[in-house]
Amino acid sequence: MPYYLGYTPSNRREIFHLSQRPTRENTDGRYKRCRGPLTLIGVHYLQYREENGHLELPKMTGAQLEARALADQDTYWQDILAAISDPDECNINALEAAEYNPDFAPVS
Repeated sequence: MPYYLGYTPSNRREIFHLSQRPTRENTDGRYKRCRGPLTLIGVHYLQYREENGHLELPKMTGAQLEARALADQDTYWQDILAAISDPDECNINALEAAEYNPDFAPVS
């Protein structure tokens, strides 16, 4: 099933999957726009890059995005990739997994 990166009206990014192309009707108007279809790794990579201020990527297919994600040597991304690829093997707690999402960052 393809994955999509949806943008809510408040500009928050959410990963979701649907068996068909998302529209306002089949997502109940939750998203103002969506990017996809992508693979699971590709959609997480896109979300990671956008939420951490990386330069916007050129237009590419889902397979190209996944290949770029697998080749990226950013150490923090590699930790996230390990958690996505093998969640049973990687013992990462929820706080560390959500750390790259600013909506869940602790306020100091």
